[in-house]
Amino acid sequence: KGLESFRIMEFQYLKSLLEVNKNKIILALGGGALSEVSLRYINNSYAKMIWLNTSFSICLSRIRSDGNIRPLSVLDDDELRSLYERRCKFYEQADFKALGLTEKLIEFLS
Repeated sequence: KGLESFRIMEFQYLKSLLEVNKNKIILALGGGALSEVSLRYINNSYAKMIWLNTSFSICLSRIRSDGNIRPLSVLDDDELRSLYERRCKFYEQADFKALGLTEKLIEFLS
């Protein structure tokens, strides 16, 4: 059905979930969820957003190491970097930001 159909279903589901569980739920959304206007509306109306900022190199490594199970795996590195940078503009609007958290955790576990 495609990405547009998926985003419509995602919006409807998240809206109903957040309306029922206002202030009582923690959701972890995929990378593209907040790049949609409707989902930013839901976030601003019903929730606080925490951005677990992860570097492009780590995101790229995750996409490439997962093989073809991620839809974005068909994009080349330049396209992925461009997408990452566009999405960061939305994420920067988060209520709370955990910058470099992934890198610190990797360092701690090494």
